[in-house]
Amino acid sequence: DAVGETCTAAENHGQLLEAGRALAAAGDFERAAALHGQAAAQVPNSVNARLSLLVSLQLGGRFEEMIPHARRVMEMLPDDPQVLRFAIQSGVWGGDPDLAEAGYQSLLAADPRQAEAARRFIDNAPPAPPRR
Repeated sequence: DAVGETCTAAENHGQLLEAGRALAAAGDFERAAALHGQAAAQVPNSVNARLSLLVSLQLGGRFEEMIPHARRVMEMLPDDPQVLRFAIQSGVWGGDPDLAEAGYQSLLAADPRQAEAARRFIDNAPPAPPRR
C-alpha cells in the first residue's frame, strides 16, 4: 500500500492518523491499527493517536490488544465517558474484568446515567464481535 508506506517512511504523526482513518473507513482495520499504533509510538501522550488506535482495534475485534491502550488513555483522561466506555468494553471482551470495573467506577462518578448502561453491559455482555 503506497499511502501507508509513504506515511510510515515520512514518520509524520498527522499523516499516520489520517491514513489510518482512511484505511479504517475502507474496512482495512489491520493496516489502520498498524498506522495508528505507529502514531501512538511516535507521540505516546497523543490522545488522538490513542483514541484512533482504540477505534481501529475495536472495529477489528481486537479487544485484548485494546487493554494497554485503554489503560493509558484512562490515565490521561480519567473522567472522559468515551474513554471509560472503551476501558469497559476492552475489559469485558478482552478478558480484564478489573479494567472493566475500574472504568465503571470512574464512569459512575463522571456520568451516573451512562454508568447504568455500562453496568448492564458488564453483567450481561453479548458475545464479542469476531475479529475482522
